[in-house]
Amino acid sequence: MEMKQIRHSKLPITLISDDHLTTDFLKAIQIQMNEYSWDDWIDENTLEELYFNLLGEKKYAYAFTDCFLEGEAQGRRKKIFNLFEQMFINQIPYSIFIPRKVFIENGFYDEKMQLGYEDWEFNIRLAKNGLFPQRIKQPLFHYRVTKNGMLIKLNCTSK
Repeated sequence: MEMKQIRHSKLPITLISDDHLTTDFLKAIQIQMNEYSWDDWIDENTLEELYFNLLGEKKYAYAFTDCFLEGEAQGRRKKIFNLFEQMFINQIPYSIFIPRKVFIENGFYDEKMQLGYEDWEFNIRLAKNGLFPQRIKQPLFHYRVTKNGMLIKLNCTSK
Protein backbone atom coordinates (compact mmCIF):
# COMPACT_ATOMS: atom_id res chain seq x y z
CA MET A 1 0.00 0.00 0.00
CA GLU A 2 1.53 3.30 -1.12
CA MET A 3 1.24 6.26 1.26
CA LYS A 4 1.01 9.77 -0.21
CA GLN A 5 0.57 13.19 1.33
CA ILE A 6 -2.33 15.45 0.40
CA ARG A 7 -2.07 19.12 1.36
CA HIS A 8 -5.13 21.24 2.07
CA SER A 9 -5.18 24.45 0.01
CA LYS A 10 -6.25 26.75 2.87
CA LEU A 11 -5.02 25.03 6.03
CA PRO A 12 -1.51 24.08 7.17
CA ILE A 13 -2.57 20.45 7.38
CA THR A 14 -1.26 17.42 5.58
CA LEU A 15 -3.41 14.32 5.29
CA ILE A 16 -1.65 11.01 4.93
CA SER A 17 -3.78 8.91 2.63
CA ASP A 18 -3.36 5.38 1.38
CA ASP A 19 -5.41 4.04 -1.52
CA HIS A 20 -8.06 6.79 -1.77
CA LEU A 21 -6.11 9.61 -3.37
CA THR A 22 -7.72 12.92 -4.14
CA THR A 23 -6.55 16.51 -4.31
CA ASP A 24 -9.46 17.69 -2.21
CA PHE A 25 -8.57 17.30 1.46
CA LEU A 26 -12.16 17.29 2.69
CA LYS A 27 -13.20 14.64 0.18
CA ALA A 28 -10.30 12.53 1.44
CA ILE A 29 -11.58 12.83 4.99
CA GLN A 30 -15.11 11.91 3.85
CA ILE A 31 -13.73 8.86 2.03
CA GLN A 32 -11.90 7.78 5.18
CA MET A 33 -15.06 8.29 7.25
CA ASN A 34 -17.14 6.27 4.79
CA GLU A 35 -14.53 3.52 4.76
CA TYR A 36 -15.01 3.04 8.50
CA SER A 37 -18.82 3.52 8.42
CA TRP A 38 -18.83 6.15 11.12
CA ASP A 39 -22.25 7.20 12.35
CA ASP A 40 -21.19 10.76 13.17
CA TRP A 41 -19.86 13.36 10.77
CA ILE A 42 -18.75 16.97 10.41
CA ASP A 43 -19.79 19.51 7.79
CA GLU A 44 -17.37 20.18 4.92
CA ASN A 45 -16.27 23.56 6.27
CA THR A 46 -15.76 22.44 9.88
CA LEU A 47 -11.96 22.20 9.89
CA GLU A 48 -11.61 25.61 8.29
CA GLU A 49 -14.11 27.21 10.69
CA LEU A 50 -12.37 25.77 13.73
CA TYR A 51 -8.88 26.56 12.51
CA PHE A 52 -9.59 30.16 11.52
CA ASN A 53 -11.55 30.84 14.72
CA LEU A 54 -8.55 29.76 16.78
CA LEU A 55 -5.96 31.47 14.58
CA GLY A 56 -4.27 34.15 16.66
CA GLU A 57 -6.60 33.44 19.60
CA LYS A 58 -4.93 33.97 22.97
CA LYS A 59 -7.90 33.31 25.27
CA TYR A 60 -8.78 29.82 24.03
CA ALA A 61 -6.60 26.73 23.56
CA TYR A 62 -8.98 24.57 21.52
CA ALA A 63 -12.47 24.70 19.97
CA PHE A 64 -15.72 22.78 19.63
CA THR A 65 -19.05 23.37 17.90
CA ASP A 66 -22.68 22.92 18.73
CA CYS A 67 -24.09 19.78 17.16
CA PHE A 68 -27.14 18.38 15.43
CA LEU A 69 -28.61 15.22 16.90
CA GLU A 70 -29.51 12.71 14.19
CA GLY A 71 -31.36 9.41 14.27
CA GLU A 72 -33.52 8.48 17.28
CA ALA A 73 -33.23 11.94 18.82
CA GLN A 74 -33.21 15.03 16.67
CA GLY A 75 -32.53 18.70 17.07
CA ARG A 76 -29.78 21.14 17.80
CA ARG A 77 -27.68 20.55 20.89
CA LYS A 78 -26.14 23.69 22.34
CA LYS A 79 -22.98 22.97 24.31
CA ILE A 80 -21.43 25.36 26.82
CA PHE A 81 -18.24 24.71 28.75
CA ASN A 82 -18.61 25.19 32.50
CA LEU A 83 -15.78 23.67 34.54
CA PHE A 84 -17.94 22.80 37.55
CA GLU A 85 -20.52 21.00 35.38
CA GLN A 86 -17.73 19.41 33.35
CA MET A 87 -16.62 17.58 36.49
CA PHE A 88 -19.94 15.66 36.53
CA ILE A 89 -21.09 15.41 32.92
CA ASN A 90 -19.17 15.94 29.71
CA GLN A 91 -20.38 19.21 28.20
CA ILE A 92 -18.12 19.08 25.15
CA PRO A 93 -18.76 16.83 22.16
CA TYR A 94 -15.92 14.46 21.31
CA SER A 95 -15.47 16.23 17.97
CA ILE A 96 -13.07 18.92 19.17
CA PHE A 97 -10.26 20.75 17.40
CA ILE A 98 -7.10 20.62 19.50
CA PRO A 99 -3.85 22.02 18.11
CA ARG A 100 -0.94 19.58 18.16
CA LYS A 101 1.02 21.92 20.43
CA VAL A 102 -1.67 21.59 23.13
CA PHE A 103 -1.37 17.80 23.04
CA ILE A 104 2.42 17.88 23.16
CA GLU A 105 2.53 20.32 26.08
CA ASN A 106 -0.25 18.65 28.13
CA GLY A 107 0.08 14.97 27.35
CA PHE A 108 -2.24 13.00 25.16
CA TYR A 109 -5.41 11.04 25.80
CA ASP A 110 -5.02 8.68 28.75
CA GLU A 111 -4.89 5.19 27.23
CA LYS A 112 -6.11 3.72 30.55
CA MET A 113 -9.52 5.27 29.86
CA GLN A 114 -11.03 2.16 28.24
CA LEU A 115 -14.75 3.05 28.26
CA GLY A 116 -14.67 6.02 25.92
CA TYR A 117 -14.17 8.85 28.41
CA GLU A 118 -10.64 9.82 27.36
CA ASP A 119 -11.77 13.09 25.76
CA TRP A 120 -13.69 14.06 28.92
CA GLU A 121 -10.68 13.40 31.13
CA PHE A 122 -8.45 15.35 28.74
CA ASN A 123 -10.82 18.37 28.76
CA ILE A 124 -10.71 18.46 32.56
CA ARG A 125 -6.93 18.13 32.54
CA LEU A 126 -6.64 21.03 30.10
CA ALA A 127 -8.86 23.20 32.33
CA LYS A 128 -6.74 22.24 35.33
CA ASN A 129 -3.77 23.59 33.35
CA GLY A 130 -5.64 26.85 32.61
CA LEU A 131 -6.56 25.97 29.01
CA PHE A 132 -10.18 26.45 27.98
CA PRO A 133 -12.22 25.84 24.82
CA GLN A 134 -13.84 28.26 22.43
CA ARG A 135 -17.43 27.42 21.52
CA ILE A 136 -18.36 27.87 17.87
CA LYS A 137 -22.13 28.41 17.84
CA GLN A 138 -22.61 26.87 14.42
CA PRO A 139 -23.74 23.23 14.65
CA LEU A 140 -21.06 21.70 12.41
CA PHE A 141 -20.95 18.28 14.08
CA HIS A 142 -23.68 15.66 13.51
CA TYR A 143 -24.09 13.08 16.27
CA ARG A 144 -26.17 10.00 15.52
CA VAL A 145 -28.29 8.90 18.47
CA THR A 146 -29.33 5.24 18.73
CA LYS A 147 -31.08 3.34 21.51
CA ASN A 148 -27.83 1.43 22.11
CA GLY A 149 -25.59 4.49 21.95
CA MET A 150 -23.72 6.28 24.70
CA LEU A 151 -25.95 9.37 24.78
CA ILE A 152 -29.13 7.49 25.65
CA LYS A 153 -27.37 4.99 27.93
CA LEU A 154 -26.09 7.89 30.01
CA ASN A 155 -29.56 9.50 29.97
CA CYS A 156 -28.12 12.77 28.69
CA THR A 157 -30.71 13.68 26.07
CA SER A 158 -31.17 17.36 26.93
CA LYS A 159 -31.03 19.62 23.87
